Amino acid sequence: MSRLRPKVVLWWGIGLIAGGLILDYAVSGIAFSTTIGDGTTVNPLDQAMLGIWMDLLNAVNRSAPFIGAALVGASVVMFYLAKNVVPTATVQDEASGKRAASAD
Repeated sequence: MSRLRPKVVLWWGIGLIAGGLILDYAVSGIAFSTTIGDGTTVNPLDQAMLGIWMDLLNAVNRSAPFIGAALVGASVVMFYLAKNVVPTATVQDEASGKRAASAD
């Protein structure tokens, strides 16, 4: 039995695409709400933390949809291979070069 599970790969891909799109719309709100606080005073530490948050969230935001799309494509290939390719386990006799019985 194969350990590859195309449905799991498909759902991870869909989740990464959806998460990346949601993060794309929410990234500035998340970053500003976590660093500014009450909005009355801003110090350099807040600005540095905002820069770090923005860099981190942008890196995740820019890579997650593409990784998700790659996983969706991989699951399509896995479904196709699981349906159309029949594994055959044969062993060739090294001395005669003829096929022997199944190796199972």
